[in-house]
Amino acid sequence: MPKPRPYQSLIFRGLHTLNGFAVLSSMATGFWMYNTWDRRFGWLPLPMADNQLLDIHHQIGEVATIFFAVFLLYSLFAGQRRLLQTKSLQQLAHLDKPSGQYALHRLINTGLLGMLMLSMISARQFGGAKALMNEEWGNVWYNLHVFAWVSMLVLVTLHLAVSFKVGGLSLWQSVIDWRVRPKDSPTTGCGF
Repeated sequence: MPKPRPYQSLIFRGLHTLNGFAVLSSMATGFWMYNTWDRRFGWLPLPMADNQLLDIHHQIGEVATIFFAVFLLYSLFAGQRRLLQTKSLQQLAHLDKPSGQYALHRLINTGLLGMLMLSMISARQFGGAKALMNEEWGNVWYNLHVFAWVSMLVLVTLHLAVSFKVGGLSLWQSVIDWRVRPKDSPTTGCGF
């Protein structure tokens, strides 16, 4: 018998989706730039990017910053139960139990927000496209930006795997379900 589909508020679904698309788009364009110009940790046989990709990556990053700011505020207040809790660290010792798995999911969610913040701060500090055009690969802020990218890649993969472990296909479906429910009404608090 399939698990019942959990309820995800409309505002969470919308912010999660917008933030997710912006982050994945910036990660993809960021990797393409790395794969074209840096390559010091390896590369894939992809077509070479042109300089216009730097502007596209920057624009996606600007949009991602806006979505992230709103999503971060939501996460810290209305969605705080999805983030690391004081009891989560104790529960991590019991990954064979649902409480330990939920604690791991909260840790991953919190790590994703932290790495996304590091990515945005480091991009602004190293100068973005201008620094890349001057081939400033040794820049500490650029290296932090790459570290944040790699961390997010790992954490997004873990986020998907652990969310499937915790809630199965029904949890994934609840996040992409766009039906508006009575709980999503502005008169009932938009389903916060």
